[in-house]
Amino acid sequence: MAYLPNVFRSPKSEFFPILSPRQLKIGEDVYSFGYFSIGGSPNNVEQGYFSGKIINFFGHEDGVDQASFMLPFPILEGMSGSPVLTYHNGPKLVGLAIGNRSSRILAHEIFEYKDGQSEFKETVNRIIEFGVAYHPAAIIQFLSVVGVGGFIETDQRVEVSGLE
Repeated sequence: MAYLPNVFRSPKSEFFPILSPRQLKIGEDVYSFGYFSIGGSPNNVEQGYFSGKIINFFGHEDGVDQASFMLPFPILEGMSGSPVLTYHNGPKLVGLAIGNRSSRILAHEIFEYKDGQSEFKETVNRIIEFGVAYHPAAIIQFLSVVGVGGFIETDQRVEVSGLE
């Protein structure tokens, strides 16, 4: 998905259709796939498929080019640039994975008594990572500004060879 301005000098005639930004809603089912490396080692590259529902939109107050949304799964190292897709009258691109937001939440507390005179208390905290992706409005604006043509913005079915 990373944008390279025709470095191979061959025309690109097929793109994932981009879902019209007005059609994308919080709670939309989305999925992403890509390659990642746990610990940053190029010898440990794995592939993965992630899915869930869009949690919220943000960044649009600063301009369309910063419009983003939050995913319920992390974007692991190496997955930046992976497509975020949905199924809306066929597969549609709705985002471009770019990173994470972290949130420390209190998961639970455990109280245990060992005997009648002593008390044991344990508190468990977890860091939850939420993935971040550019909104389709930001992707469309970027493609337009850099002069990429041939992409389709729609909420209708589009026949693309190899995509069912």
